[in-house]
Amino acid sequence: MKFMLVGLLNLQFIFAINLTPMVHEIGSLKKRNITYRISNPEKSLAAVECKILEVVGHDKLGQEIRKETTDMVLYPSQFILKAETSRNLRLNYIKKFLPKKQKVYRVIANQLALNLTNKSKSKDVQAGVKFLYSYEGLLFVGGDNSDITLQAQIKAETADGFILDLSNKSLVSAFVHVNHFDFYAQTNKGEIKLGKKDFGKMKGIRLLADETFIWSFHKDAALKGLQLKGMRIVHKKK
Repeated sequence: MKFMLVGLLNLQFIFAINLTPMVHEIGSLKKRNITYRISNPEKSLAAVECKILEVVGHDKLGQEIRKETTDMVLYPSQFILKAETSRNLRLNYIKKFLPKKQKVYRVIANQLALNLTNKSKSKDVQAGVKFLYSYEGLLFVGGDNSDITLQAQIKAETADGFILDLSNKSLVSAFVHVNHFDFYAQTNKGEIKLGKKDFGKMKGIRLLADETFIWSFHKDAALKGLQLKGMRIVHKKK
């Protein structure tokens, strides 16, 4: 317990600013205005730069592809937080309609390190700003929160596993992880439930509505020597 407490204190010291809430949703135009809170618990100034980017897909490694958006207005975009203070960050959704297919955004608060040096002779001030830490919140807009459906189509078999086209057929995004879905390999000798070790290095990916991702999984001992015919994916409802 003592070491855990020390670790938590160290984390609080390292991550000077805080962004809350980390997850938000706009499901109605009546709630198009959102207020975030940026806090600085440290005893020194904190420079903050905020922006919002739309997630439009993923690369082959599962990293998010993001782009700038005109759907939102976020202000203020830059400010200085005094020691042990906080302030509001306001976000307004300016579109006239919510999308039928859910859109996913990242609300990003970058903490910047300030390096100010006074020149006594010229009385000029040199200011250098560099990136320090980043805090990324999730914002979901629109979409029909009905059942989540994933489909998988076999593309190829490799030496140690299989490659699939993994598609999200829902109107909302889905975080694909073994904690949220059960994966069943359909083989020539029946159906076999896959476990965490079959997922390799992929810890999880948030598939956008109607997005397809090329996904691979490993053969465990139960699948060796069997013919894979398909994949059944079941959402674990809360």
